[in-house]
Amino acid sequence: MEEIRYVSGIPYAEPILNFLLHKFRVQEPITQSLDATIDDVHAFFTDLRNGGINHSIVAVTRTENSMEDELVGICLNHVDPKPEELPAPLEFDPFKDYKEEVDSGRYKERNANRLNAFIGALEGDVHCTLGRVDRIFHIDVICVATAYARQGIASELLRRSLQQARGLECDRVSTVATAQASQHLFRKCGFYTVRELPFSCFRENRIPVFRNLPDGGRSGLLMAFSLKSDDEDDLR
Repeated sequence: MEEIRYVSGIPYAEPILNFLLHKFRVQEPITQSLDATIDDVHAFFTDLRNGGINHSIVAVTRTENSMEDELVGICLNHVDPKPEELPAPLEFDPFKDYKEEVDSGRYKERNANRLNAFIGALEGDVHCTLGRVDRIFHIDVICVATAYARQGIASELLRRSLQQARGLECDRVSTVATAQASQHLFRKCGFYTVRELPFSCFRENRIPVFRNLPDGGRSGLLMAFSLKSDDEDDLR
């Protein structure tokens, strides 16, 4: 059985991007729903990698026939300090059309802007939503290669990320979970749902953007975990 090692992702910047493009892209239900190509998500995934690499943890292995480490799982994280001015709280409107957000997105690829707008609709006001907290530890991406699924790798990546968040003296951990498998993983580890955005309500020109998700998922979730058991602002 291959040995799995858990290490900082900083030395693996290029392999992490390749993992996002060639494994996460084809495993993640919402990118599958969009039939997103590598070109569609390259810039978006590059930004994800760059923003989360400093606090990233990766699972690697090395086969007998290889001299190089192979990434079999990644967890990209970043720390978000409390802004000087809190953003205005978002109000969920089930009848909202997101065409304007997609049209004015930062990326030239429309599918990248759709992904970015959906995540923003869930976590754009996270500091307001989670209460009076100074530092939020965000889990941006957690993914394990299909060939290494059901070996406890995702759980270990999450456990180590929570340990890192405590070491960085963060108050809360947050994540946007769109796949049913990741939502189940976070619930099992004590995360609770802060906000839910049904895929049927995320529309562009009145047409739902994400349809026929391969895992049968119905909603994206903003989920959180409190690192302080006596936190009076806990929203559970």
